[in-house]
Amino acid sequence: MTRDDLFQEVMYNLWKGFESFRGESTRETWIFRVTLYTCMQHYRKVMRNAKALESYIPENDPNDAEMTDSIRDLHKAVRSLDESDRAIMILYLEDRSYAEISSIMGISQSNTGVRISRARQKIKKIMKSYGNR
Repeated sequence: MTRDDLFQEVMYNLWKGFESFRGESTRETWIFRVTLYTCMQHYRKVMRNAKALESYIPENDPNDAEMTDSIRDLHKAVRSLDESDRAIMILYLEDRSYAEISSIMGISQSNTGVRISRARQKIKKIMKSYGNR
């Protein structure tokens, strides 16, 4: 499945689910959540058929030549998190509020804070193993 196919799948799920949108969150948050879950569902399907994580996630960013070693290591560390922690950290790194993250992920705000804290600790530990501070 290409990116365009995945985009179509997201759009289809948004269209199909719009009637069930209850307005308990902002439209942006709802769209984010549908997109996230569609992509996670696709990822799980791919991973069932894949032999290794490296075959699905590209090792290098397209702008890799411009990345420093520490940024490259940070990308690698974030990729090593499980999918839900990775999604939470990506939302956190996009400067989303805890309220937005909790709404998108379907967890409480306090759980969001705990999971961000634990993921940051994991990332620090991984970064130390790479020789970064």
